[in-house]
Amino acid sequence: MVGGGGAYQKKAIVVLIAQHIFRAFFMMYYPFMNQTPIFICRNADGTEYECTETTGGCVDQRIAANSPSSIVNELGLYCGQAYVRTLASTLFFLGGNIGAAYYSYVSDAKGRKVALSLCYLMGSLSILLLGTIAQGPLTYMLCIMLVWGNWSSFCTLSITYASELSGMWDM
Repeated sequence: MVGGGGAYQKKAIVVLIAQHIFRAFFMMYYPFMNQTPIFICRNADGTEYECTETTGGCVDQRIAANSPSSIVNELGLYCGQAYVRTLASTLFFLGGNIGAAYYSYVSDAKGRKVALSLCYLMGSLSILLLGTIAQGPLTYMLCIMLVWGNWSSFCTLSITYASELSGMWDM
């Protein structure tokens, strides 16, 4: 019987809560971690004002004290290195596509639980790598690709697994 707090609901809740926690984290992470810095620029008369990369900030590259803390600031991915942000965004979604293809195969060959466990484990390790070894643009791009390659697949497979669990009751 579906409903009434049975075994199906308990399994489905655990799977769905786990995937939504990480999906929310990563969807909110991306815009905040990639914020560009606020620069301090000078007018011709010597007065200072806040500016951005596109409005003159790359001339002196003086970052304002109230600039948001982000990976972009820490790794210097602004002005001449701004292309790395675009490349990282591309690799982010490419990782999701590669992960979808890989975990679809694993899911069919080894089962949904194995694929979900592997996605969860690899996604967690990828987040740890992002926080610890992403000290340069190349490692940042690799880690961002690994993180979304695992977590997007986890989110997709968990919904599939939960719907398959509900279908078992029709037998």
